[in-house]
Amino acid sequence: GIGFMLTTNLLVYCSASIMYMVGAMSKNFPEGTIVATFINFVFILAAGFLVPEPRMASGATWVKWISFVRWGFASYMCNEFPDLDYDLFTGRELLATYGFQDVTLYDTLPYMFMLGCVYRLIGFFLFKYTHRR
Repeated sequence: GIGFMLTTNLLVYCSASIMYMVGAMSKNFPEGTIVATFINFVFILAAGFLVPEPRMASGATWVKWISFVRWGFASYMCNEFPDLDYDLFTGRELLATYGFQDVTLYDTLPYMFMLGCVYRLIGFFLFKYTHRR
C-alpha cells in the first residue's frame, strides 16, 4: 500500500542524504567508504531488529533517534503488523517486543523526511566549509 511505498522512498532519500554527507566530509573514495560503513553499522545496530530496543545498552539508546534505519524498520513494522491477530501473539505485542508500541506509521514518515533534510543540511555545511579551494 501507500505506507510501504512512502517508507521505501523515504529510506532511499535518507540513504542518499547520508551518502551526500559522507561524500562532503571525505577527502577520497576509500576514506568515504570507511566512514559510510561505520555510520551504517552504527545505525543498523541501533535499528532494533538485531538487538530489540528494550535490551539495548542504556548508553547507546540515543543513537536510535538519528538512525534512519530504525525509523524505516519501525515504519515497515507499523505498516504491516498493528492489526493482525495470531494464535500466539497480536501485532501490538510484536511491536512492543521491538519497543514500537507507541509508534505509528504517521509518526515515522515525517521523522524520516526530517532526518533526510538534516543529513543533507549537514552535508551542505560540510561541503561548504571543509572543501579545499
